[in-house]
Amino acid sequence: IPVRVQRTSQLEFNVIVSPPEFKEAFSLFDKDGDGTITTKELGTVMRSLGQNPTEAELQDMINEVDADGNGTIDFPEFLTMMARKMKDTDSEEEIRENLFESYYAF
Repeated sequence: IPVRVQRTSQLEFNVIVSPPEFKEAFSLFDKDGDGTITTKELGTVMRSLGQNPTEAELQDMINEVDADGNGTIDFPEFLTMMARKMKDTDSEEEIRENLFESYYAF
């Protein structure tokens, strides 16, 4: 079943991304396969994409979606993060590029 996100502003759009694509993207971040993304794992992926976040920035990114307060991102929290990212993105193509840029970096 696809996930549908609708942006409500002057420009409205719908984005459909299937759950397997999200799961694949999550697994790229979850290097040790324990079902959570740590600041270390998030940093590794971001650095591979040419970013250089500080530890504080990484923790802030996790804290934004860490609903259970355990200091990591699990899959439902990852979906929340992706939904927020999609709301700030103007095209389906840009979203797909963001999702899979990590994959092709490895």
